[in-house]
Amino acid sequence: MEEEKTTKGITKGITKGITKGITKGITKRITKRIMPWIALAVLSLIIAAAGAAATYTDSNSVAIKKTGASPNMQVLMTKYDPFPVAPGEYADVWLKIGNEENVDIDDFTFELLEEFPFSIDPSEAALRSFGRIPANSIQTMHFKVRVSPDAVEGANRLAFRYRYVDSSTKWIPGEVAIQVQTREAILAVQSVKTSTDVLVPGKEATVTLTVKNMAQSVLRDIGVKLDLTLDSVASNPGTLVPTAVVIDSYFNALPFVPVDSVTEKRIAKLEPGETFH
Repeated sequence: MEEEKTTKGITKGITKGITKGITKGITKRITKRIMPWIALAVLSLIIAAAGAAATYTDSNSVAIKKTGASPNMQVLMTKYDPFPVAPGEYADVWLKIGNEENVDIDDFTFELLEEFPFSIDPSEAALRSFGRIPANSIQTMHFKVRVSPDAVEGANRLAFRYRYVDSSTKWIPGEVAIQVQTREAILAVQSVKTSTDVLVPGKEATVTLTVKNMAQSVLRDIGVKLDLTLDSVASNPGTLVPTAVVIDSYFNALPFVPVDSVTEKRIAKLEPGETFH
């Protein structure tokens, strides 16, 4: 009886030991094979997350945003002088590049585009490279820009483009507005000539009037009137009382009438320094 119990105990212990050893061995093998795959999956997840954090979000505007810890930069105009600028003149334009994030901007390139009515002075470089713009910093640019004499008055678009990170990055367009306005219209009457030295009553004669644009910009839609009756004076006779007798005397002051022509003409456009007769 005692021998039987002893035999059962030994058998049970051996079975338990063998089972435990086999289970432990299998678990160790499975763990050894699975752990590299788990580690690889975790590493892939980390890499994917890092890649997503560096992805560009192009807003197609002057201000370019990125997701995560990445550049938030702007190109703005600080001022231009003179204000407003007249057609045919030069303007000094100051632009600034603002990096408002805690990360550097690499390989930044800026180009001012020559589009009507603006052009770049020959002494200026339209394309400029900055290399790196540090985080939370501002870079300034100065350009000398010429305004075309044919520029239309009002807000005119000064276009530019820029890119950064590397040469494969596409250009980002932008623009600022510059106010163009003629300072003063100076139209001078250079000469008044007649075809004869003495005008004979009843005879025809030719009167030639020459005007010149003295301004530095184009003058448009100019009206020239030859007042043969002095009606403009009669409508504003100054200190005289505009009675019927006074006004009638003005209308009959000059004994001239136009022949095969009119007393008023219009000039579509006069370039700076150009004359018309």
